[in-house]
Amino acid sequence: MRAASSSALATVISAWCSTTQAPAPGVEPHRPAPTTAALEAAVDGGELSLDIAQILPITELAIAHRRIEPGWVRGKIVLTADR
Repeated sequence: MRAASSSALATVISAWCSTTQAPAPGVEPHRPAPTTAALEAAVDGGELSLDIAQILPITELAIAHRRIEPGWVRGKIVLTADR
């Protein structure tokens, strides 16, 4: 397992925060999503970490799914987009 770099982790979290749904009516909204710079600072400061078990191209999605399905993978499997 390896730790994610601060910029990679910040990018992942920032993307996730920007795609979350608005709260339901009557539910108090969460704090605004942190900026990428704030996330990078949190990772660099040791306040935030993410263990990455493996990085695979998205073309190997089936392999990634087979690895996480049994539930024994510790950390995240990151899929990268081919360009």
